[in-house]
Amino acid sequence: MYPPFFQFVLPRVGQAALAALLYLNFLQLPPLAWLAPWPLLYYGVPLALVLVLGWLARDPLGLGIVLVGHLTAFY
Repeated sequence: MYPPFFQFVLPRVGQAALAALLYLNFLQLPPLAWLAPWPLLYYGVPLALVLVLGWLARDPLGLGIVLVGHLTAFY
């Protein structure tokens, strides 16, 4: 049996790090360049994309986790 730190804390830290990495990479998307004059949209659209990916990946055996895995590998 693993200690609670390895079982519960480290996976959440990894998920948070992956979400931050995806958010920062989404900021580099070329279609977002025209949103730069509006900071709320410029920073909000990538956050919405990360939230949608988190919603899609909620089922570890579903198709959403495959999409999230491919996007993570792509970035």
